[in-house]
Amino acid sequence: MKKAIGIAVAIVLFLVLIIVVVLDGGNEDEVCAEDEGGSGSGDVVVDGDFAYPSDKEATQETSPYGPREGGMHLGQDIAGPRGTPIYAFADGRVIQAQDSGVQGFGGWVVVEHDIDGKKIQTVYGHEEPGQVKVKTGDKVTKGQHIADMGSAGQSSGPHLHFEVVEGDRAAGGERVDPKPWLEKAEEGKKGGGDSDKKDKDSKKNSDGGGKVLVVGDSISNGARSQIESAIPGAEVRAKDSKQYAAGMQEIDDGDQFDTVVMALGTNGEVGQDQFDAAKDKIGDANLVLMTIAGVPHADSFNSSVKKSGYDYFDWAAEANKDPGMLVDGVHPGPSGSKIFADTMAQAVGSGGKESSDSGSKKSKSKGSGQPADEKGGFEGLSGRQLALAKQIVAIGESMHVDEKGRQIAVATAKHESQLQVYANDGVITPAEQEGMADDVTSEKLKKSLDFPHDAVSSDHGSVGTFQQQVGIWGEVEELMNPAVQAKNFYEHLEDVDYQGLDVGVAANTVQGNSTGTGVYQQEAEIATKLVDKYRGSGKDLSEEEIEALGEANVGDGCDTEAGNVDSSDDSPAPSGELGERIVAAARKEFGYPYVWGGGDENGPTKGQDGGEEGYDCSGLVLRAVAVATKGKVKLPHQTQAQAKDEHLKKVDWEDKKPGDIILIGGDGAEHHVAIYSGKKDGKDKWIEAQTYGVDSGEYDVRTDEPHQAYRVSE
Repeated sequence: MKKAIGIAVAIVLFLVLIIVVVLDGGNEDEVCAEDEGGSGSGDVVVDGDFAYPSDKEATQETSPYGPREGGMHLGQDIAGPRGTPIYAFADGRVIQAQDSGVQGFGGWVVVEHDIDGKKIQTVYGHEEPGQVKVKTGDKVTKGQHIADMGSAGQSSGPHLHFEVVEGDRAAGGERVDPKPWLEKAEEGKKGGGDSDKKDKDSKKNSDGGGKVLVVGDSISNGARSQIESAIPGAEVRAKDSKQYAAGMQEIDDGDQFDTVVMALGTNGEVGQDQFDAAKDKIGDANLVLMTIAGVPHADSFNSSVKKSGYDYFDWAAEANKDPGMLVDGVHPGPSGSKIFADTMAQAVGSGGKESSDSGSKKSKSKGSGQPADEKGGFEGLSGRQLALAKQIVAIGESMHVDEKGRQIAVATAKHESQLQVYANDGVITPAEQEGMADDVTSEKLKKSLDFPHDAVSSDHGSVGTFQQQVGIWGEVEELMNPAVQAKNFYEHLEDVDYQGLDVGVAANTVQGNSTGTGVYQQEAEIATKLVDKYRGSGKDLSEEEIEALGEANVGDGCDTEAGNVDSSDDSPAPSGELGERIVAAARKEFGYPYVWGGGDENGPTKGQDGGEEGYDCSGLVLRAVAVATKGKVKLPHQTQAQAKDEHLKKVDWEDKKPGDIILIGGDGAEHHVAIYSGKKDGKDKWIEAQTYGVDSGEYDVRTDEPHQAYRVSE
């Protein structure tokens, strides 16, 4: 009887599967019905340089690359049972790997390849916690088992969302149809991937430091298991009460390591001669030192480490944040040992606190303070944005604000201005006037345009990186200095007992923003990464250098891949005109997930599925136009309806300007809309809510379909 029931259920599920695949026309990733079965045979199909990205016998291709109502589906879905292995499509390097927290995807892996001399990236989305098998920095080979199939994020069942990107995805690279690429691997031979061996290799080298040796004393000895967990494959040679000279004896002439960590220093004074001797002994390997805490000579030792010119991890800074983690003033307890190991692993994976290519001495320039040194691309941010983030972190450290406080500050600036310096065009509505300082006038606000700025908007008399109100937080000339705004924020944060609060709640307590806590909370993850990236900058930079981080105008050497409207010679300077206000308003909505039906004139909404808040393409456009026109123009929430709205007038493509609306699709068949934001490096850019799995932001204009520019009039 049970067998008969099982057969009947199987038939029903099969029919449901057919119906779902054939009839489902929704905008969610289209996949097969939920299947909790095993992972299939696990065989990888390899043909030449490419491997099919999953088990062909256990999966089937479902939703293809192509247009969908309201946007584009920019990948190929491959559906199968949860846990089906996912394979690297080609040899390459992992540039993103998370098993949770990725908007739209939940978890993902992004691999960068060099194929025929071109940069190609492949994306593998919807993994669940525990399903990602690699880490950022790993080198992988075609057919290597890199993840398992899941159903996280915007998904209706287990599947792989597979993308192929020509160029850099984070910088607006073009996502192309994966099908022609998949066809190159589909007819290959099974078993060509050697995935088990590559799994072991990826674990061995998972944190980017290659083969790692840790030489340590009682601290490392007590944290041995945590180190081996944080740096898979690392060899730990540690004994209690080991001095530096004894540690040197642990390094054998025949050793072949890529990185050697000298986690020593608590058992006696050590200086430059010993550091240089260690470097001479390890040859081409990267040398990583550490700072120490809890011993009388810690200050002098740490000063020597930081001046040595070698990479180091700042254990002293971590230990001093919470002296209670040290059970006897020197040795960490269990939680402290984990922090010790994680701090070490981070230095190994990133190249150390003061990173170099080979662990040799570095000639670190002093006194330049140029934000152009911050190369764009990290988390999709431009050099200018990164310079301002670094300034906020450095000021926080110099004011002795703890790590969480610095995270709150960066998250606040990320939401309020997208890490830009805003001027105010002086447009004040009667409703806004009620909440502003009495002596603030339109003319006073317009003075902000005389100071260096990245963008222009009008929002309750606010200016600057943290959008602080003139007359309440300070005067225009003060608040147009981003360093002043950061100090203001930290001083107000002192009055908030934020340790038990979420980042979003704490930020909103300081800012008093009527939009609530969620807009800040969604920036917590990137804020954490930025605070971590610039850890120690408050000590490493002089006061003048910290101040200089905020002085550069956009375009003075910063990488502007994700930059601002005026970041190139062929883009007009910011002004108070309507088009510029539309662009400025749209920039404030960066970072929201794509949500079908999401967004109105008041901001992001949950959309039709009732899930997280965000925007679809027309929702983002109507929000930006409503803000820029002070509510005078309320566009409909539908792409084709926007094309017909009386406030939009067609302009020739050659005459388009920042703030113009671009609609994709022929007359009466428009299916995507975005806001033109100007040229960057000779390429047209627009601000859009693109599709599932892609946050709202600035990307290259795509004109491979009929397209038309429109200008908004009030």
